Amino acid sequence: MVVMEEIVGRADGRPREENSDKRQQPTTCGAILTQLSNVLCNGSEDPAINGKGKEVVEEAARLVRELKVKLGEVMLAKVEDATVATRAQRQPEGVKEAKLSSWAKVAGQGIPEKPVPNRTLREITVLRRDCEALPAEEATPPAIVAAVNARIVDVTKGKVLAARCLPSGDIILTTDARETREALTKSSTWLEVLGQKAKAKHTLYPVMVKGVPMGNTNWKEEQQAIKAIYAQNEGLRRGVQIERLSLRRNASLQAKVGSLVLSVTSPQQANLLVDNGLIIDSIFCDVEIFHREAQVTRCFNCHEYGHTARFCRQAKRCGFCAAKEHDDKECPARKAGEQPSTTELTTWVSAAGGPNGLHADPSPHATMRDTLNLLQYNVHNSARVMVNVYAPPPGGYSSEPEESPIGQLQEVAGMGTDAELVILGDLNVHHERWGGVRVERNFRMAWQLIAQVDRLGLQLATPVGATTWQDRGSPGTTIDLTFLSPLLHDKLRRCAIAEEACKGSDHKPMETTLELTPIPKEAERRNWKNAEPEEVARDCQKLYVPQSLDSRQAVKEYADYLVGFVGTLADKHATVMEEYKQARRSQLPEMERLRARCRRNREIHLAKTANFRDLVDRTRDDPRLMWGLAKWGKERSHLPPQAPTVPPLRTGEGADATVETSFEGKAEALRQRFFPQPEPADLSDTNMELLQAEREASNDTISVEDMESLIQRLPNRKAPGRSGITNEFLKMLGRTFVEAITALTNACWHWETYPDTFKEAKTVALRKPGKADYQTAGAWRPIALLDTIGKIVEAATAKRLRKIAEDHNLLPSQQMGARRGRSTETAIAQLLAQIRTVWQHPGQVASVLSLDMTGAYDKVLRERMVHILRRLGIPRDLVGWVASFMTNRKSTIAFEGQESDTFDIPAGIPQGSPLSPILFLFYNEELVRICSRPGRPVVCIAFVDDVNVMAYGQSTEDNCRELLRMHRACEEWAARHGAVFAPQKLS
Repeated sequence: MVVMEEIVGRADGRPREENSDKRQQPTTCGAILTQLSNVLCNGSEDPAINGKGKEVVEEAARLVRELKVKLGEVMLAKVEDATVATRAQRQPEGVKEAKLSSWAKVAGQGIPEKPVPNRTLREITVLRRDCEALPAEEATPPAIVAAVNARIVDVTKGKVLAARCLPSGDIILTTDARETREALTKSSTWLEVLGQKAKAKHTLYPVMVKGVPMGNTNWKEEQQAIKAIYAQNEGLRRGVQIERLSLRRNASLQAKVGSLVLSVTSPQQANLLVDNGLIIDSIFCDVEIFHREAQVTRCFNCHEYGHTARFCRQAKRCGFCAAKEHDDKECPARKAGEQPSTTELTTWVSAAGGPNGLHADPSPHATMRDTLNLLQYNVHNSARVMVNVYAPPPGGYSSEPEESPIGQLQEVAGMGTDAELVILGDLNVHHERWGGVRVERNFRMAWQLIAQVDRLGLQLATPVGATTWQDRGSPGTTIDLTFLSPLLHDKLRRCAIAEEACKGSDHKPMETTLELTPIPKEAERRNWKNAEPEEVARDCQKLYVPQSLDSRQAVKEYADYLVGFVGTLADKHATVMEEYKQARRSQLPEMERLRARCRRNREIHLAKTANFRDLVDRTRDDPRLMWGLAKWGKERSHLPPQAPTVPPLRTGEGADATVETSFEGKAEALRQRFFPQPEPADLSDTNMELLQAEREASNDTISVEDMESLIQRLPNRKAPGRSGITNEFLKMLGRTFVEAITALTNACWHWETYPDTFKEAKTVALRKPGKADYQTAGAWRPIALLDTIGKIVEAATAKRLRKIAEDHNLLPSQQMGARRGRSTETAIAQLLAQIRTVWQHPGQVASVLSLDMTGAYDKVLRERMVHILRRLGIPRDLVGWVASFMTNRKSTIAFEGQESDTFDIPAGIPQGSPLSPILFLFYNEELVRICSRPGRPVVCIAFVDDVNVMAYGQSTEDNCRELLRMHRACEEWAARHGAVFAPQKLS
């Protein structure tokens, strides 16, 4: 047979006949089958081939299988040889090869086996609940280990290393290798040393057999049913050990077909059943992995999911009409023939296995990796881990299922402290933290999620109240969430619903965009920790302190001298930190001890964080703890802000819309937003002749003692201005510097001037929290970083202005913020008290109008500010000083390690100066008085630039008419002050 000889020769490696045409020689299994098919279909000159076609096909199939095996072995050997050769070329001599695996590879291939398995894979549990207690001298771990090792000599070459006695009487033995554990699990002779009835506990892996005939076998008799399965599947006896068999829940023996749950002793056995299936009563039955976490538990007492009636504590509810007054059988609606009120249940089942599919070899103690899909990638030399989570519905508000993947999120923290985390997915829990005000009741499982993400230090990126799931007729909920680590949250460009990707699903796709462009090198930083206060104060004694400054020019020159002198001291005592260069990881033995110390320190940090959050939680029950917490928040909670990444910004509208991607373009877009040209304002009433006679200069000065107290109260860890001098360093300068800054401050007031060196700011852009799209300039807030020496002068001026305002009642009592005893809590409490007072009168209705200004600080006009201060009778020296403070201001915009050119600020007061809050209170004091007119049914509560006007009357319509009149009066005030009320913020 020519064809058969040719195939056999190809499989055995023998050469073909010399007269054969090499160009027609089959080279693949497909070519061999093609040639064989042509012979069978078209016939052959040899009648023996045509007569034995079936034998030819069977023989060819066998040879093809053998050929595949041989080819696979040859290719595998070549790949391994090439890999070893390549590693040998790349690996330097004397350096041990390290096996590096990313977390994405770990998630895709399962937990890799190690030469020495971890402890949990080497443990075996011995059940002794039916045995007598061991004598005291034999119940110690050393005695148990010695007795077991003496008995297992004939079973395995390994040994037991440790023993742990449980309160139940069971014993956990730790072996030296996984093979030792498997050998002890298969043998039972050695168990007698621990008790006559002692037995080893097996880890079982359940599979579900579907489509099983119920009629011919009694499936409730477990052992007989297992024997029946073995009898019909002869090949199972050698490779599969069935430990348990049970009917699928709610299965009935009277049904024609049903489902069985089989439990085997290894994942390989489970995969073997899944691959081959089972034959029962001559019917082939499919087998699949059985997910216990996907089984729905329902209570038929209250008809909620997540528990059973045996453990239900709620009132009984009718399953037909959902009423609580009667039972199902006594339901009047049932007797009347009405349709039942049904509950729709949607159950989501997670897919088995990871990227390798069902056949991935799971570890017996593997966690729920099928619902925690990991992706790790390396961008710009930093590790980022993305975790996609699906959490099944918990089954009720108070349910906390242990198998929920939410409880597994803490494992991500073990991947390394340097990892930047992204956790996203369908979490199926409701909480007002992400659902907003429409969440009527928080899930208990949501508190566990909050604890997990807070422990990991993650921040919510999903907009609060965004509708991520909405069924027909449903108002929608927020259950698809995205959490980011702080570094990634600062790089957030956009997190919103992708409307263009909605294709009819009840889940709306969320689009999260991060700006991962490499950030240029930051400016030089000083190591302030190296500065010794005694040495700094000693060198500062060389500072020249003037007795008096006799002109504005002298004030300017001394301010420049003072800034330069302090900068020289900073250069001497706080050296510039060198750029960190990532070094190659050392292989010294001591490094392992240092890594262990780092892990210990991290655990201590996490424990302290958990303790602090517990303190915050306990303040709800004990309000007295709030004072200590508030003191911490005021004095110790300040951390240096992380410089955010500014994404490409959209400018213009419609056809003129453009996207700025360069640093210069983005800086210009932010400049136009932060420092716009002032609105046209009616300044006709600022005629100084119409004002009352202004006060004479008060000649007030600040003493050295008061200045020293003010400097010591300066907050630490505040970002410095362009000079780079921090408040901590200013506190080290000692008495000489206090005398110098006191003389400068008094001279500034006397000459009504403010040096230009203190007017130059560096403006940084910070994200406004909770914005869905950060590609617009309106989603960013400007913060002016001012010179710290100049801020001391501003703080002293603010203290003096605040004292004048309180002593002479220049500000309305309804004006809160930046005033002692008038905090945010005071404003809220007063507004609520006014509303409740109205409600106490029958027939009275309260209505509130909330106003908010757009860019309030940036639109303050210098002429109007000076006019207001003179109208209120502020001393002349302070009025002139404020006018100088608001004149010729300049700034730059800095972000991503770069700084723009200096530009002029057309108007406004700097948001970051200690003087700005009290100045703005003077600026809008007239607005608060307009909204609090005596004799009108309105009251007003203001907090800086937020104004709340409450009207009360017999009806809501009357209140709205009164609020409309107030709003018109506010618009008239805004036209005279260059202010703009944000219409989108009116409520």
